[in-house]
Amino acid sequence: RRPAAWLKLKANGELDETRLVDAAVGERQVFKKRGAPPQRHGTHQAKPKHLTFLLDASASMARGDALDGRLHRMASTAALLIEALHGFEHKFVYNMSMHSGGTADAPLLEAGRPPAEEGERARVVGALFAHAWSAPSGDNSLQAVRRAVEAAGRADADERIVVLLSDANLGRYDVSPEEIGEALRSNPHVRAYCVFVAEPAAAEWLPPPPPPRP
Repeated sequence: RRPAAWLKLKANGELDETRLVDAAVGERQVFKKRGAPPQRHGTHQAKPKHLTFLLDASASMARGDALDGRLHRMASTAALLIEALHGFEHKFVYNMSMHSGGTADAPLLEAGRPPAEEGERARVVGALFAHAWSAPSGDNSLQAVRRAVEAAGRADADERIVVLLSDANLGRYDVSPEEIGEALRSNPHVRAYCVFVAEPAAAEWLPPPPPPRP
């Protein structure tokens, strides 16, 4: 049970001494009462949030790296995510995997087992580069999303989030906006997103999201 606190901006109760000027000019909500503070969204977390990151390690990432540094940016993103989540294991459980023309799920980090040392973090970055430079042509983004959303839906978590990172080379392999959109929204208990790292106009390729559920 949360302890009582002063609730301000009330129309009756005890005069709030910090709002004397407001009272003098006729403001009505200048009183305070003792009571339970309102629950702020997101402050109470009974279970950790489950995060899944799907990193693009396709051949096009390796080929395009000399053009716009997309593979290096993908590696930097992985490193930043690991650093940002370090020390918050009680709030977030996350896993990382790669997708490419050769696979829809090449594990980088298992859920609940974040890298504890600098060497382990460097291994993640190295594995991303090695996979991209050896991957065959093709795309498994759609399959990666479907698998990840299905797996996340089974997680015992406060919230489930899946993030697909891609260089947006999907249309070349006949992956339609409708298909990727349906995969992202395939489980109402999982929030799934797609982040494009190479093509500036790629977001326009996706269909608009559906209206929020009542």
